[in-house]
Amino acid sequence: MVKNHCLAKSINDGGWYQFRKWIEHFGTKFGRITVAVSPAYTSQNCSNCGETVKKSLSTRTHFCKCGCQLDRDVRFVGYKP
Repeated sequence: MVKNHCLAKSINDGGWYQFRKWIEHFGTKFGRITVAVSPAYTSQNCSNCGETVKKSLSTRTHFCKCGCQLDRDVRFVGYKP
């Protein structure tokens, strides 16, 4: 937790930037493609058909009409069946 609330956002954003650069570096080093994705709706869009499935924060499993059923944490990492 950052104690100086005036600088908290800048400090935390800097941390995410460094993390992203680290991931990109090692992705390149090991021949992997890394893509930065906007976090908007990432846990609501079905990775199988792309349909948006609304759910609350307490819902831990993704169920879609197309038959795709995944744990929310697996969905987060972009698993494609």
